[in-house]
Amino acid sequence: MLYTKVLKWLSVILVIAVIIPIISCGNKENQALTPTATVTTEYPIPSDFYTYNDSTGLFSISYPADWHVASELLPYLHEKLMEYINSSGSSVNVGNAMFSASTNSSLDYRASMNIVIGPLPSNLHDIEELTEAMMQSAKSVPSFGSFDEICRAYTVIDGREAAIIECESEIQGTTTHGLMMITTAGNLIWQVTSVTIPDSFSEHEDDFQAIIHSLRIHY
Repeated sequence: MLYTKVLKWLSVILVIAVIIPIISCGNKENQALTPTATVTTEYPIPSDFYTYNDSTGLFSISYPADWHVASELLPYLHEKLMEYINSSGSSVNVGNAMFSASTNSSLDYRASMNIVIGPLPSNLHDIEELTEAMMQSAKSVPSFGSFDEICRAYTVIDGREAAIIECESEIQGTTTHGLMMITTAGNLIWQVTSVTIPDSFSEHEDDFQAIIHSLRIHY
C-alpha cells in the first residue's frame, strides 16, 4: 500500500530529522567530541533549481526542479512518526516537519530532503553545544541499528551560524547516507536533512550541498 511504502522510507530519513535534543550539555567534559572544521565554501543556487516559498513567508529553500514536493503528506507523516518514535521506547522529542521533497513522484524515494523545526533548549547556548547534543540524542534512539557521524563542519549560511554533518544511519534494514544542516533562528532549531542510499551519495552530494545552503529564514 502506498502509505506503507511512504512511511517505511520516511521513517528512515525523518527519524534523524525529528530529533530535537532534550539532553543537558552540563557534562560536556565527558563527551567524546567529533573532530570539527570551519568551512566557508559558497554554494550558489544552480540555475535548474526551483525555489519553494513557504505560504506564510516563514522560509524559502531551493531544490532540483525535477524533484517531487510531498508537502501534502506532512500532517500524516508527522502523526505517524510520533507514533513510531513513541513505540520505539525513545524519549526524544518530535519537531514539526515543515517541508519534504524527493527525486521521484512515485514516492519510492532514492534521494530526499526535508525541513524540521523544534524548540531551542534554553541550556544550549551556541551552535557547537547544540550540534553535539543533537548528535548524542540521535545515537540514543533505540530503533537505530547504527548512527555514524562521518564528519562535521561549522559555517555561516545566510548570516546564521550553522553546522553541517555528513552521517550514515541504518534502521529497519535500510541504510541512508546524507547531509544534515543545523542552525537556529530566534528560539527555534532549524534542521535540513538530505539523504540517499550510500551508493548514490557521491552522485547527489553537490545537490545536497546546494539545497542545505539555500535555506533562507525570513524573520
